[in-house]
Amino acid sequence: MDQRRGSLDVGFGPGTIARVFSNGLLSCAFTVTRFAVSEEFLVMSPDNRAATPVVTIRESQRGRGFTLIELLVVMAIIGILVALLLPAVQSARESARRTQCINNLKQMGLACHNYLSSHRSFPCGWIAPVIVDPVTGNAMPAALPAVLDMPNDLVNEPIRLKDPAKREIAYGIGQVTPNVLISTLAQSPEWSWQSLVLSQMDVGTANINFNSVKFDGPNGPNNLTTQLALNSFICPTAPTIQNRPGRRGLSHYRGNYGTVSGTGVIPNGVMFANSISSDRTIRDGLTTTLMAGEAQFGLWHDALTSCARVPTPAEATTRAQFDFHSLQLNTSSNYFINGFGSFHADVANFLMCDGSSRSISKSIDGVVMNRLATREGGEQQSDDF
Repeated sequence: MDQRRGSLDVGFGPGTIARVFSNGLLSCAFTVTRFAVSEEFLVMSPDNRAATPVVTIRESQRGRGFTLIELLVVMAIIGILVALLLPAVQSARESARRTQCINNLKQMGLACHNYLSSHRSFPCGWIAPVIVDPVTGNAMPAALPAVLDMPNDLVNEPIRLKDPAKREIAYGIGQVTPNVLISTLAQSPEWSWQSLVLSQMDVGTANINFNSVKFDGPNGPNNLTTQLALNSFICPTAPTIQNRPGRRGLSHYRGNYGTVSGTGVIPNGVMFANSISSDRTIRDGLTTTLMAGEAQFGLWHDALTSCARVPTPAEATTRAQFDFHSLQLNTSSNYFINGFGSFHADVANFLMCDGSSRSISKSIDGVVMNRLATREGGEQQSDDF
């Protein structure tokens, strides 16, 4: 028996119902499923040997819209996905900023090595005037940079430092205190090591005359040069200061002063007053000796903020190894002697004496950090730190 089937689908509720009608010519069955009703026809001849074709009719199921609950569920899923992706996006941005910071140090390393090729030594920490030691009568550089008051046209904008930060007031250990205002910040008339490598960094607009005073008047070439904002000296993660101190150029990098300081004591780092360090005098190895690193605040031309010292293990209870800043009091102004630190969450970036740059964990052992800070301490230190 030949047959032709047709179906008519209409939306109903769940369940199944079957009814059969027969008059000898037509057999009709209705089936109610979960989603539709299916109607099937069998048309037969009287002798039940041949079937008459029937046109198949199909009606599409009517479209069904979203309910309020379904819409709320979709919105909740989208919100959860955004909450999961947002930290990943922020982490990717910080990773890119940290990479740019490392590239800044790499550029400074290339500049310092070009300076070494030209002058047979790395740039000194700062250019200090020569004084006579009253005890020995020998000529020696001044122990600390000179201090000048900042111009009087500054606004009272606080210097943003990472909190919490331990601060030392007048060489005494103090508790966490508010940030100092820019209007009370001092600067030095002496040039820093970053000023010496501007030509090696291809800063063509810098026009420094080292035979003249730094602050040579409002329109003096040296004074105008100190106002250059150089992105290579600024960490992208650091907060932006809208009103720069005296419109001076900022810097978030400092040279390695070593671990010791004091009158008559020669620093054991790479950069200090009138230093002449070179690849021959850094006997601990260029790969395992720090040349420079990140700091939270500084001015690229300023001797007061040109270098940073690594604390000794004996100072562990009084001075933080990272993100430390010491506010030294001057007659009418203050100046910072910062330690190394950064605005990155758990690392600070450093430049090694071989020209490479890398991130160092802020939880590094203090003994290891002291080994990296000395140029000829004779300590055995691997490059896996």
